Amino acid sequence: MNARTLTGWRWWQVSESGYLSGFHTPYARAEWPSGADVTAVCNQDADSHGPQDAPWPDCECGVRLMPELADLLAGIRNEPERTGITPHVWRVIGGADYYEARRRDGVLYVPDVIGEVVASGRLEDACPWDDPPGTMRAEHARIGTRLYVSQHLWRYAPVLRANYPHARIRVGRRTGLAWLDEIRKTEATTTKKRSKSKPKERTQS
Repeated sequence: MNARTLTGWRWWQVSESGYLSGFHTPYARAEWPSGADVTAVCNQDADSHGPQDAPWPDCECGVRLMPELADLLAGIRNEPERTGITPHVWRVIGGADYYEARRRDGVLYVPDVIGEVVASGRLEDACPWDDPPGTMRAEHARIGTRLYVSQHLWRYAPVLRANYPHARIRVGRRTGLAWLDEIRKTEATTTKKRSKSKPKERTQS
């Protein structure tokens, strides 16, 4: 696919130091910088179908995002295995104590942060065997201007604001899957307000 810029949505974990961390290489459980791109790397074995320039058409590599927020929220809710948000994943990533903490907070099926991401460079469609519908894979990506933080991590909000000063941090009022509905409604209201605030074009008679 031709190189271009695309604004979309994705999810992250929050690291202990209050940075966002991704799920796919090279930023799987590594921190995303503020105001700078991350670059996708193909980590497939050289004797199979990689490493290649990421994102490669017939591979799993690339930084994931979804152009439409509705697709991301639907993927988290309806296809947790393909979105990568399941109790098993949390147990593998963080161990038994981390899993138990998420279970107590009611956040086994939601991420820590959902937010805007700006992708650039080469773009490819979803990996058909790995991604939910609506996914795009990008060569480069950086954190956008809107970040929604799960309510169970409200204590991290000041640190996230300091680490990502360009972004608006909004802490959820609801937890679990209900938080997804809150994000959807908030974005719909914001979009409506923006459309009303745009000056109307004058028509010449």
